[in-house]
Formats: sequence, structure tokens, C-alpha cells
Amino acid sequence: MSSRGGGDGVDIPLPGMPPVEPGRARGPVLPTQTPSGTPLSGFDPGERSTAFREKAFSFLTGRPAGGALEGDRGAQLMAAFGSSTRDPSRPNVAAAAKGLGVSTRSVQRWIAGSGMSTKHAKTLSTKARQAMTTKRGRAAAARAAGPLRAPRGKNGLRVSGIMGKISASDGNYRPRDARVQVQQEDLDRLQALWIEHGDAGVEAFLHSHFDQHYEPDWHFRSVDALEWDFNLNYNDY
Repeated sequence: MSSRGGGDGVDIPLPGMPPVEPGRARGPVLPTQTPSGTPLSGFDPGERSTAFREKAFSFLTGRPAGGALEGDRGAQLMAAFGSSTRDPSRPNVAAAAKGLGVSTRSVQRWIAGSGMSTKHAKTLSTKARQAMTTKRGRAAAARAAGPLRAPRGKNGLRVSGIMGKISASDGNYRPRDARVQVQQEDLDRLQALWIEHGDAGVEAFLHSHFDQHYEPDWHFRSVDALEWDFNLNYNDY
């Protein structure tokens, strides 16, 4: 595995893929098979929702941004500028005011429901979208959040969604909760892959990690929730 970090100029191979060879095109290629060798198509195309993008962003940055890509003003402020140090459930008013070039009072009025000019609404929407969909935006959000760390007393990752074994019959896929241990090096890799590749990096990490430590050929068709879980050992369900 080459160096982590996801910053400009750093190549990060995805799980199950060899390092990028010198002189070849920069940027690792998304894997087409699991580490155990089973062809992998990724999420079903119809399940590549904005909801997953928002959930991954919130999990990796700690910013409750659900609804940001659908126009929720509070969620957009959270996604673009982070949360208040006093109240993590509310946007960082000072950062939003500075980023949008307005007074803190204006931001407070917007949060309370007052109208926003078309210009500022467009700027806010753009900044919120860029925080999730561009490498620079994701890197900035990750820097603000700091290294990804599991909460005290938890070392597990719980994923809810439609899942099953690739090699099994189609009827094997159903709504489930799958839980697996994550160590710090796993979290470093997950954060780096998200910065570098966005949603596809998170998807690749989940498939690779669960393939190795949960069940070979384990496949997610869709993900509805990413959450921390209580202390686990590898292969605990």
C-alpha cells in the first residue's frame, strides 16, 4: 500500500489493487473484483443515491449534512462550513458569514428561516456540493474534522442496507445489518480513499473490508446507514 493522505500528488491504491506503476497515468483505478477474486460490480446503479453521499460525508466529517444536496439550508451550511463549537447540531455561524461574505446576523436570520438572496443561495449550494463532490472540498472538510477516530468504547462499523453474497442466489440479498471491527489503520485508509475518490472510495473500502473480515464475497447493493458500533472482534456479527 502506498502512502496515505489523499492530498494532491499522492496516489492511493484502492483495496485489492496494486500500487500505481511509475510513469503510468496518475490516480488508481477502481477495483473490479474483491480481494478474494470475485468480480464486483459495486452498488446497483439505481442505488447510487445522494443520500449515500450525504451519509458518507456526515460519518467521515462529523457534519450532519443530510438533505444538503436536496437544498436544505441548515444542512448546506453544515456541509460547507461545519458545526458550531458550542452546539454541534447547529452550523458554524462565524465561518459561514466569512465564507459567504455577509454578517453573522444575516446567517442567523437565514437559519431562523428568513429569505436568502438568489446570489447567496447559489453560492451556498455550490459550496455545500463542492465539499462533498470535489477532492479539494473533501480534503478541506477532512482537515477541519481531523483524523477519523472511533468514539471511546467503540471499534466497530455497522452498515445497514441491502446486502448478500455475490456467489449466492439473488434471493440472498435482503435488508441486513452487518458489523465488523475497524482498526485505526482501517480508518486512515477509509478517510484517505474518500478524499481521493469520494463515494466510490467509500464503496470500495466497504466491499474490501467486509470481504476480508466479515464474509468472503460480501456485497452491498445499497447502503442506508454507516454507524459506529460497540467493541467488536473480527467476524463478530
